[in-house]
Amino acid sequence: MYIYDHPAGLIAKPLLRTSPATNEALRECFLRAAFQTDQQYSDINLVSTYASLGSISHHLLEVASRGEFDDISEDVLEEAIRERWMECVQSEVQSLQDRTIISVPLPVKWPKYALRMVAACRAAFRITLKRRGKRSEAEHEFAANQTEVWYEGYSGKLVGRIDLIRHTSSGIELVDYKSGLVIEQDEIDGTSKRIKEPYERQVLLYAALVYENERQWPIMVTVESLVDGPHIVRFTPEAARQAVDEALRLLDTYNRQAAARSIRGAPSPSTCYWCGFKAFCTYFLEAADISWSGFSTTVIGKVKSIHLDYPSSISLDITGGDHHKGLANIRGIPMELTNILNGSEDDIILLSNIKRTPGSNDLLFDWSSMLWR
Repeated sequence: MYIYDHPAGLIAKPLLRTSPATNEALRECFLRAAFQTDQQYSDINLVSTYASLGSISHHLLEVASRGEFDDISEDVLEEAIRERWMECVQSEVQSLQDRTIISVPLPVKWPKYALRMVAACRAAFRITLKRRGKRSEAEHEFAANQTEVWYEGYSGKLVGRIDLIRHTSSGIELVDYKSGLVIEQDEIDGTSKRIKEPYERQVLLYAALVYENERQWPIMVTVESLVDGPHIVRFTPEAARQAVDEALRLLDTYNRQAAARSIRGAPSPSTCYWCGFKAFCTYFLEAADISWSGFSTTVIGKVKSIHLDYPSSISLDITGGDHHKGLANIRGIPMELTNILNGSEDDIILLSNIKRTPGSNDLLFDWSSMLWR
């Protein structure tokens, strides 16, 4: 990526409303929600093949739910779905390439690419066959399916976009798509399985929004995973209302702290693992150590020297982030960037999405890495 100027100080703005996704962000860390409200931070679009595969998978399920594959004969249906997947992948590769100066790796080399492709295509195939079965049973039910349904409720304080709403003669069915695993081991008995709590909370809020807008509770709520298939969530109206009350209380608490400018971070390895704002989070940079490092590394430090020979690199005195503190070499930096940095000794820089090198304290500037000063 190119070198960016570090954004100015964070301005935490009150939230006019919350959503199932925002509610989970608030539950984990108020500071993350604050970053999302400040455009100078929310506009930062980190490069992530994991997020790209999630977007592609979600799109494939959406078009299958809309019925775009319904008129394709079953003997070529799998091929048609695979072709749509490849079209989406090529579009995403181009989007990623527009945001980096290093060549984007071939999609087959993206982590878990083959697994995600097979899972998404199978799920789209399954959805299409299910739609055909419903169409043969009742044409009017089939035609009443809606995708990406936007609902607002509770005086506009709760909103959400539901992946799929099925209107049947028995009532409304709600479906929420997820690209990863949705089941975890029940901590109480240690043997049975249950829907992960964040996903359960999200569909409870969706169910409440359906009731607010349709004046009827869904008769079926399903979380459909690309990996392990559909899972029905058993719920009661009381549980849904309680989830709404908790979400609105959390919203009010956040807004009070935002108004008082007293929002603090809640750093931890699990909270910060997927956070796209940790490069700008003082709490993370000060609390993290090498044990927090996951699929990528984020550090802050002072530039000690710049090496313009090929391959170019910089020597950085790391003062914070999820790597060993002290001197480290950042290898593989494109010449275009080292030329820009030339003369920047003793400047403070931030790097995100850099990679650790096994058996060495050196770090590797990857195609998805970003640098701020």
